[in-house]
Amino acid sequence: MVATLSPKYPVTDPDPGLSTTLRNFNLADLAFVAAGTIGSGTFGYLQGLPRRNAGAVVGSIVGAMGSLMFSYQSSHMRLTGYRKA
Repeated sequence: MVATLSPKYPVTDPDPGLSTTLRNFNLADLAFVAAGTIGSGTFGYLQGLPRRNAGAVVGSIVGAMGSLMFSYQSSHMRLTGYRKA
């Protein structure tokens, strides 16, 4: 990540790796991933008329990936001092 501004909060790890960032997930991050997966899976089921199960699976995968990326970014920003821990 290219930082253009200095961190506002104390830096826990200036260059966190994948395992460090995933271990730093808090309950809000995990809840966001669960809600994103369930919500988009439900949306895919309701909108996928000819094949509802396929719509639910695709919706769940897309929702899980999107919410996981958002939570990963949030965790990374907390570790590098750009978001309050």
